[in-house]
Amino acid sequence: MSKFLRATAIMAAVVLGATASQAQTIGMAGEYGESNGIIVQIPQNPPQVSCTFGAPDDARCLANTQHFFGGPAAAVSLYPHHGVYGARLATGGLNVGDAFTVPTLLMQQRLGDQVGIVLNNVVQQLNTSFTAAAPGASRTKNPQPGMRRFSAMNWSLGGVQNDGATAGGGVSRLAANTVISRTIGLETLAMTYTAGANEFGGTMSVLLDGTGTLYLAGANIDNLFPASLRPIAGTNPVGDGVPGFNTRNAAGWNYTVTGAQAPGRFKAFGPGVGVFPPVPTNVFGVPCGPTPPPAPAGCNQVNGFNTNGVTVAPLPGATSTKHMFAWTTGTVQIVRTAVRNGGALVITDTVTGMGYDVTGTDGGVPTRRVGMIAGSYTVRTDGVPTSQMNTQMVGIDLKMTPEPGATVALISGLGMLGALAVRRRS
Repeated sequence: MSKFLRATAIMAAVVLGATASQAQTIGMAGEYGESNGIIVQIPQNPPQVSCTFGAPDDARCLANTQHFFGGPAAAVSLYPHHGVYGARLATGGLNVGDAFTVPTLLMQQRLGDQVGIVLNNVVQQLNTSFTAAAPGASRTKNPQPGMRRFSAMNWSLGGVQNDGATAGGGVSRLAANTVISRTIGLETLAMTYTAGANEFGGTMSVLLDGTGTLYLAGANIDNLFPASLRPIAGTNPVGDGVPGFNTRNAAGWNYTVTGAQAPGRFKAFGPGVGVFPPVPTNVFGVPCGPTPPPAPAGCNQVNGFNTNGVTVAPLPGATSTKHMFAWTTGTVQIVRTAVRNGGALVITDTVTGMGYDVTGTDGGVPTRRVGMIAGSYTVRTDGVPTSQMNTQMVGIDLKMTPEPGATVALISGLGMLGALAVRRRS
């Protein structure tokens, strides 16, 4: 018997032994993913696939639109074909609106370097080496006892959804339906929480460690530099090199964390500036077609950035403050309008997420499915200084089953995690 199967059998025995003594024990499997605007998905887990916004049992599917100068733009609903997975035993009820508690680090992923190709954007490639996990045991700043516990009217319970400014909890959410507004310079943001019938939700932190790199290239980048230097590529780092998890989302209500973005650089790959003609084809992949999936193979990729070309300009670093808000089974919408480049560019981004709380059966087993959404925004300030606002939204899908279904959920979850481990080793 393999080590993995032996471990699965042992865990199943533990679960079966626990069934009789823990009446409130349920099986819980979960999956989450985070959208950072149109481009960045965490985790990447390529390829991206289309999804149907508002479809049952799919809170990860978000509706993203981007308008330039108020013009029309179709909604884009794309996400990684799977999110960060996990399955464990938990405590809670199986009826709509029943409270439940999510176990610490229910969902985890560490898949090493992942390369994502971006279409129709100045960002052409995104490399990430992230370790992702959720939820944290509690938050760092003035932790509250109600974290990871989800229930109806959770927003009204003192000390649960707040900004963590004091040991007593700080400033709390005042209403189930809330609009958060912010204006910085020429940028405006409105985040609308519509709680839905059950006003169901809570707080639990989404965690991330590791680094990534955005690669910028194409005509819009080339046009910033003299023709003699072209083609040009740039890098923009994300994450940090400090070991340990950072809190990404959903740790409170207007709960803030600060961070820093390392500087990047632009490099020239033209004749006579470090790459002798002709420019090696392994530096710039051929352009991708306009519609997903990215094709042909290797398109849009920037290869050998560090070993070829010559640095011609810095891309400055920045500091940031992230404002996080709570989970809800209702709806969250964020609208951000930015006036940039001296008014030459006006962008309005809208992202909408929708949760749910439903019951049914799965293979004859009574099943409860809960989807929740949490929004956040980041104020980024560079060295000029110029401040900009960017939006993030995270969606989670949870499946809960009773005993003995809990055993089935746990074993299937272990099998899924085993498959991901095989992929990581391959």
